[in-house]
Amino acid sequence: MERPTPPSKVKNLIYPEDYIRGNFMKTYDHKNTKYVRLDDSKTLTDHVMDKYVNCFIEVSQRDDGKDAKEVVAAVEAMLANDGLF
Repeated sequence: MERPTPPSKVKNLIYPEDYIRGNFMKTYDHKNTKYVRLDDSKTLTDHVMDKYVNCFIEVSQRDDGKDAKEVVAAVEAMLANDGLF
């Protein structure tokens, strides 16, 4: 006799950072930028994407009134200052 499966709720495994990473990959995957080539593992490290995510979160929390395009522009400017864009 088989034991019935207990009812359980499946947790959502998507975090806010996942949307930011998805935007990063969607935006920079097709561009031939020096540091953000997703098809070349030598130029894209977790460091670049993590820095993008961290900057995005920082800017969106600090500048609450900015829309997504303004946040992305501010993040790109911050990363350009660090020599990553």
